[in-house]
This record gives sequence, C-alpha cells and structure tokens, in this order.
Amino acid sequence: MGFNKRFVKLDNVKEFLKNNYPLSKVFSVEALIFTDEASTKVFKLYKKGVEDKEILKMIENGEIV
Repeated sequence: MGFNKRFVKLDNVKEFLKNNYPLSKVFSVEALIFTDEASTKVFKLYKKGVEDKEILKMIENGEIV
C-alpha cells in the first residue's frame, strides 16, 4: 500500500491561499516534501498557529521568499 505525499513549493502555497484553500488541507497528508526553503518557513508558521490570511500577506509583502 502507498501513502499520501505532497510536494510543496511556495508558488503552490500562494495559489492555494489565494483560492481560499486552507493550509490545514494542504498539510494533511502522510508525507510532505518541501522543494524550497520558503515553503518550509510557511509550514513552520502554520504549525505555530499563524492564520492563513496572515501567511498570505507575508508572502505577498515579500517577507517569505
């Protein structure tokens, strides 16, 4: 049997958030594979409890690159 995995990069995260797709669904898989450092930062912020809208603002303001 396989398991659910997701490749995560900042561009994808930004599109999910712009389309109101919650990070809780993005990150609810058995394995996450981060393809850039920025998406790792997003995941850490998510785990700290930062809201999706705030993370999107940070991405758009260039605080996460």
